[in-house]
Amino acid sequence: MKDSNHINKYIVKFNCLATQVRGYGEGALCHMFYNGLPDRIKDEIACVGKPPSLIDLCTMAQGIDMHYWECKSKIACQTKNNPQPSSSSKQS
Repeated sequence: MKDSNHINKYIVKFNCLATQVRGYGEGALCHMFYNGLPDRIKDEIACVGKPPSLIDLCTMAQGIDMHYWECKSKIACQTKNNPQPSSSSKQS
């Protein structure tokens, strides 16, 4: 998953591909799903521990991703509404 993408696209694509393979248990699918996540999500999961099932891992990743994009949106709005003065406009 690209760091700039939302998790839902990744989950849909992963599930589509997972239905096409045979012989992989849930543990292997969890491992593959986790390895495809961006570091920003892996870092948060590492703090709380990996959930025991693929569905729980997907749910946790969705929550982390949602929080990330909410924070990013909030920061963008704050920056847009409160632009920093440029250093060239400061008086000596």
